Amino acid sequence: AEEVIGRSYMMFVPESYREEKADKIQLIKSGKRVEPYETLRLSRSGKRIPVSAVPSPILNNKGEVVGISIILRDITKIKENEADLQRTTALLNDAQRLANMGAWELDLATGKTVWTDQV
Repeated sequence: AEEVIGRSYMMFVPESYREEKADKIQLIKSGKRVEPYETLRLSRSGKRIPVSAVPSPILNNKGEVVGISIILRDITKIKENEADLQRTTALLNDAQRLANMGAWELDLATGKTVWTDQV
C-alpha cells in the first residue's frame, strides 16, 4: 500500500482508457449520474484486469460534488466464463450442423419454444 501513497490513481488506468476515465469523472463532477460500467485496470504487476466500476459522487451538506468514490470489482472469472460459454456454444452449433441434427426446448411455464438453426 505504501507504494501508492501520494500517487495518482491513474497509475491503475491503462493509457488507452485514460480519456474514458476523464470523461466519466467530468460527468460526475458536473452532477450527472454515471451508470456502472465495465473497463480495465492495471494490477501492481501491470497486468490488465477486467473490472466492473460503480462511480458515485461524494456530496457536501450543500449537495455540491466534493469528491468521487469508485467501487471496482474484479470480473475476471465472469469474463472467463462468458468466453467458455461462447466457445462451447460454437462447438455445439458446429457439431449439430455437421451431424445434420438440431434441438428444441419448450418452457412449460411461459410456453416459449426455442429451436436451433438445424431444426
